Amino acid sequence: MFYPLEMPLFLIDYSSKKPYFCFHIITIMEHIEWNKWQKAIKNDKEGFIIDVRSPDEYSENHIAGAKCFNVQNPPEFMEKINPLDKSKNYYLYCHSGNRSKQACMVMEFNGFKNVFGLKGGIENREIQ
Repeated sequence: MFYPLEMPLFLIDYSSKKPYFCFHIITIMEHIEWNKWQKAIKNDKEGFIIDVRSPDEYSENHIAGAKCFNVQNPPEFMEKINPLDKSKNYYLYCHSGNRSKQACMVMEFNGFKNVFGLKGGIENREIQ
């Protein structure tokens, strides 16, 4: 399900406390339930899993095969997504789903076509 809306995008680089602003008409990419998200990853041999939490959260637990792209550090996040193939499928998650929504919006704004967030994050889900 896609939700078109116009909204300000406000990111903060927590290392320098610098705000980053963007205002654009966007479409929030699809956020899907755990079972559907898990099946999509299993069936997508070229899909790329991105954990958008902090490196500390990532080191505590993460989904196998996921790469850590910390959305709370915008310069680092942008540096990591810029070289990626924009036509591939990307599966994003965080703890509760809020940061992955933000990351999906940023990626879509930067030309990524197939970005899927995990609805509700990995909170209360068993990591394998």
